[in-house]
Amino acid sequence: MQIVAKHLTGARQGESDVFNDVPLTIGRLPSSDLRLGIYDTRASARHAEIVLEKHNIVLHDVGSTNGTFVNGRKLPVAILNTGDIVEFGTGGPKLQFEIQDSPAYASSGVGAAAGNSAKLAHEAFRAAAAMKQNQDSELRAQLNQLRQEHRDLDVAIEALHNSPGSDLLQVQRLKKRKLHLRDRIIQIEDQLTPDIIA
Repeated sequence: MQIVAKHLTGARQGESDVFNDVPLTIGRLPSSDLRLGIYDTRASARHAEIVLEKHNIVLHDVGSTNGTFVNGRKLPVAILNTGDIVEFGTGGPKLQFEIQDSPAYASSGVGAAAGNSAKLAHEAFRAAAAMKQNQDSELRAQLNQLRQEHRDLDVAIEALHNSPGSDLLQVQRLKKRKLHLRDRIIQIEDQLTPDIIA
C-alpha cells in the first residue's frame, strides 16, 4: 500500500509526501506525519488523520476549527480514493491523494492484521491527543500567570521611575526580568499554535 499526497496549494505547494503505512496524522504541528505549512493557519494544528478501516483508506476530521472538505464537500469522515482533492479548512491548503493498493494486500491476512494495527494506533493517537489537550490547558494557565506578572512589572517599573531618588539598578533588574518573561510568553504562544477561524 502506498499513499501519495501532492500539495496543490498552501505553504508546501508543489511538494509531495509518500507513505507506505497508516495511520497518518495531519496538521500544522511539526510532529504530524503529513505536515501542513505552519503558516497555513486555516488548517488546525491537529486537523485530521488517515486510518485503515475494512480495507478502505479513511480520512477522519479530528475536531478541526475550520472543517475538512473532500472534493468540495465538508465531510467529517470520508473514504479516500485516487484523485480526491482535500481542502484542510475553508481557504486552507489543498492536497490531492493517490492511493496505490494491490488486491493481494486487501484480500490477504496482511490487510486484516494491518486493520487491527491501525485500530490500536488510532486509539493511541486519540490518547495522545487527549494528553496534548491537558498539556495545552496547563500551558494556557501558565501563560495567563506570566502575562499577569509582566503587567505587574510594568506597574512597578513605572512607580520606580516616578519616585524621587529611584534605584536605577533595581529598575534595570526589573526590566531584565520583564524581557525574560516576554521570551517565555512568546515560547508558550508558539507551542500553542493557535488557529485562525475562517
